[in-house]
Amino acid sequence: MLQNTPSGSVDIVTFELSGLEFQAINVGLLFKFNPSVSFHVTCKAIEEVDDIWEKLSQGGQVLMELGAYPFSEKYGWLQDKYGLSWQIIHSGEAQVEQMIKPVIMFVGEVCGKAEEAVNSRKS
Repeated sequence: MLQNTPSGSVDIVTFELSGLEFQAINVGLLFKFNPSVSFHVTCKAIEEVDDIWEKLSQGGQVLMELGAYPFSEKYGWLQDKYGLSWQIIHSGEAQVEQMIKPVIMFVGEVCGKAEEAVNSRKS
């Protein structure tokens, strides 16, 4: 049981997106969304990118405009109306093994230290 949360415990919800099962933990006011953690959504069709972007951007905030970039014909990054960060990208001809992947970004002083962070938890 986690103390000092509104419910006095951790609330867990399970849901499905695009055939993938997710679990989310609600710890009340102890956690705030920020762009360092996001979902990367890879789409085979540009129309799919547009459709997902349209739905997620309603009431949200654009972090990178939906458009063409050197790494993709169509890409955009936004926070939805709840503050959750999403990166939507067209894969082109690349094979998509899993449509939705979690992304954790390391910037500033911790840039390039993702492997170190993973390995420190193993010891």
